[in-house]
Amino acid sequence: MIYFPTGSEMAAIDKYTIEEIGIPQMVLMERAALTMAEEVKKILSADDACLVVVESGNNGGDGVCLARILHQSGYKIDVVWLEGLEKQSDAFLKQKEIAEKCGLTLKPASYLWESDCRNVYKLVVDGIFGVGLHRPVADIQQKAVTVMNEMQCRKLAIDIPTGLNADTGEIMGTAFQADITVTFGLKKLGMLYEPARSLCGKVIVKDIGFPIEAVHAVSPRHYCYTDEEIVRMMPIRKKDSHKGNYGRVVVIAGSVNMCGACHFAAEAAYRTGCGLVRIYTDEKNREILQETIPEAMLTTYDSKHYEEEEIEKLKGVIEWADVIVAGPGLGTDKRAVQIIRILMETADCPMVLDADALNILAENREWLKGKEDIVITPHVREMARLTRADGQEEADALAHVKQNMEQTAKSAAFEYGVIAVLKDARTIVAAGEEKTYINITGNSGMSKGGSGDVLSGVIGGLIAQGMKPKEAAKAGVYLHGRAGNLAKESCGSYSMIARDILHYIPAALGKLM
Repeated sequence: MIYFPTGSEMAAIDKYTIEEIGIPQMVLMERAALTMAEEVKKILSADDACLVVVESGNNGGDGVCLARILHQSGYKIDVVWLEGLEKQSDAFLKQKEIAEKCGLTLKPASYLWESDCRNVYKLVVDGIFGVGLHRPVADIQQKAVTVMNEMQCRKLAIDIPTGLNADTGEIMGTAFQADITVTFGLKKLGMLYEPARSLCGKVIVKDIGFPIEAVHAVSPRHYCYTDEEIVRMMPIRKKDSHKGNYGRVVVIAGSVNMCGACHFAAEAAYRTGCGLVRIYTDEKNREILQETIPEAMLTTYDSKHYEEEEIEKLKGVIEWADVIVAGPGLGTDKRAVQIIRILMETADCPMVLDADALNILAENREWLKGKEDIVITPHVREMARLTRADGQEEADALAHVKQNMEQTAKSAAFEYGVIAVLKDARTIVAAGEEKTYINITGNSGMSKGGSGDVLSGVIGGLIAQGMKPKEAAKAGVYLHGRAGNLAKESCGSYSMIARDILHYIPAALGKLM
């Protein structure tokens, strides 16, 4: 399991390591500096100069320690000490003392703006503030960050760029714009979100000796699974088996001129391993679906005359299913509303509700309550419609969701008793538990029409094979993102489309299994 601690959780891990485990702070600092020096040496040649800018806290202590190690290795190193804090940490003062005894003198802050330093250095290292920052960067530190950002050289941040909130990824006043961030022990939660995700540049996580016991003692509230854990979760395929052993998925999707959505969801369920798929859709989609996905069974309806015969047909399809995927491309007309109402009244199996099913439920929220084993997969706008308060403008609700992704997902999961998969650059899975799953697979090329339809089919296919809906949601977004990454490698983020994600599910599973 990969944990993503907040700033306070990381401080608690550090404290536990020092006070309970007994690893001295100076040992951790030396290890941190040594791991950073490895990365710096990949950038600098013997003739290149490096500038390290520090303040008087522990982050600055890391910076001074790094500068001393590089200085002793023969590199051209200058250190600027801003001296903008009233207090100095004991670790910083000790590192400063050691550095000075090794012949390294710290320059004053004025060096940054009184000298021609902007074009002197190959690399500037930010050691001003770390994960403990809880106020806007101002005064001399702000001035220093501005100068550092203007330097025409490579930029490296220690642990997290100065000015970024380690919990939310927000900029506090101003922020250092790093090309590389060397962070210690664990990637911090805020680094997963914009703008921090961009401002951190390439994030390199270095092990400096935090024991797993310290991590478990603190138990950070945000996590993601590893490849190995996903493999252990995947349904077992027995040698002596048949299609009935791997579940039956019903896909209620598509409408006139919108048959691609049900195709994507249905094929994704098959590609993920389910045994049987039945598509329930408009009669006008029959011919193209029989051509493009002949493996699926079809039950169709006449949307212009959706009366008792069609309703009984729908109820029969619902009864046949082990899991139902509903909503992609369904539309929101009277016929679609009727289908979703009957589904919510009749079905007693797990469901994955996406797209138009959620738009319909946003106007009929009481239909969601009292159900079990429902996974909802909204993007931020669909979630805004589903959660906005009476009288609230959709634009205001959307802004609230974007600013409160985790809180919104957890609130929706709690209020409706569902597993909420809130899709964005970092998809969040909330399932009424203390911890929050944050997916780290995937890429911007997946921001294409049809990608969400594929995800709903993947999750449905995993549930059909016996995976609990909560775990299927987490494994599904992980696998979906892995397939998306393979599609990007092949097609590029500009050119890849939902079909490519679908076609790379087998390769993603192959690499995992």
